[in-house]
Amino acid sequence: MYKPARRTSVAFTAAFAALTVALTAFDVRYDGWPIFIGWSVLATQGLGLTIITGLAVFYLRETSQRFTRQQFRFLIGLGVLITFLSQGGDMITPFFLPIAIIPLLTAVFIDEETALIMILFATGVWGLTLGLGGAIAVIGSGIASVVGIRKLRRNTDILKTGGLIAAVNAIGFLAFATISSVALFSFDLFLAVVGGVIAALIAMGSISACEYLTQQTSPIGLTELLNPEHPLLSRLRTETSGTYHHSKNVASLAESAARAIGANPLLAGVGGYYHDIGKLSQPQFFAENQRNGANPHDDISSEESKDVLLSHVKAGIKLARQGGLKDDLIQFIITHHGTSLIRYFYSKAMQENKAEKPVGEAEYRYSGPRPHTKETAIVLLADSVEAATHVLNGNNGNDNDSKITACVEKIIAEKIADKQLDESPLSLSDIAQIKEAFIATIHAMFHNRPDNYPQEL
Repeated sequence: MYKPARRTSVAFTAAFAALTVALTAFDVRYDGWPIFIGWSVLATQGLGLTIITGLAVFYLRETSQRFTRQQFRFLIGLGVLITFLSQGGDMITPFFLPIAIIPLLTAVFIDEETALIMILFATGVWGLTLGLGGAIAVIGSGIASVVGIRKLRRNTDILKTGGLIAAVNAIGFLAFATISSVALFSFDLFLAVVGGVIAALIAMGSISACEYLTQQTSPIGLTELLNPEHPLLSRLRTETSGTYHHSKNVASLAESAARAIGANPLLAGVGGYYHDIGKLSQPQFFAENQRNGANPHDDISSEESKDVLLSHVKAGIKLARQGGLKDDLIQFIITHHGTSLIRYFYSKAMQENKAEKPVGEAEYRYSGPRPHTKETAIVLLADSVEAATHVLNGNNGNDNDSKITACVEKIIAEKIADKQLDESPLSLSDIAQIKEAFIATIHAMFHNRPDNYPQEL
């Protein structure tokens, strides 16, 4: 997470306000040279823009623990774009300008709360520089874009949002025209409708670039990663079938838990699918891929076994980068063990070295870091819970149900005691709901037909 220094924030406020004032010092008309707006107007605008910018930067700084460095820079870039777009309002109706892409992209790659803050910032800037029409254009199209994009899964959803923005633009223009005694049904009304569609097309075309800039995967990108034919998932399924089924179960657990606590179920589910791709490098060393009782760990030392297990995280990061995964998904690979102890091989090493120097526990822990988001914390828990409950699969009735509940509670309690959730934002209430979601999902996974179920003919 990124926390800019106070001096940096003050310097940026001054620089951004100065840039905005410089850009708005002249009115650009349809024809002729730009016209200076006058010193009194410029001073008033400058003061207002400095206050608005200062408030926006203060908010971003105080909430910056929610952002990565790339996201923070992305927001700064969008803020500059707001100012540049305002320069077109003197040449054409502001309802035509694609200001809606600012809150739309912010909602997709940051969150809705920050998108609303960007709407307020843009409203202030456009209201000061373009007047009432600019303010109405920002508020209407901005809110429409945030509402319309909430269930984004594919490109057609962006086009639907464009239609909503177009409709709101038209209503906003008619309201402004009524207040300002402007002709209601004019060419500007047509431009307002077209502006909504253009904003959607620009947003659609910029999704990939924004993913690269923010290192966050859009819902469209996450949906594409769930395709079983994706190269990494295809390799996981064909080369490490055990790990693939484990990951599929982890994804189901993570998705249900994320939904239960209001986190991002799509991100958590995709993270669950890809968290163990590093096992592709040496699949035979992991229990779920071993067959016929053959275990290569029997032929090597506990230290070598530990190194193999630790290496699957680094291998996963390398494969993820080669496969084009962004940082938000790579975090699932890095943190899915946190700093947990490789307990089995640590105990084995202690037994092997009884007469020698004691084995340091730190040597048998994953390097971390521990998860710092709700989704990555959920996958850490789901990974351990799935592995531990997998052996309980059987038709033991209520006895098996109680074993599942006890196992889930034990695993989560151990992770809490080992401080693996200390850096995550999960509350005690979240953990209780995650536990319930895990138990319900595992019961569904282990559902078996009763012994007297009629056999097919």
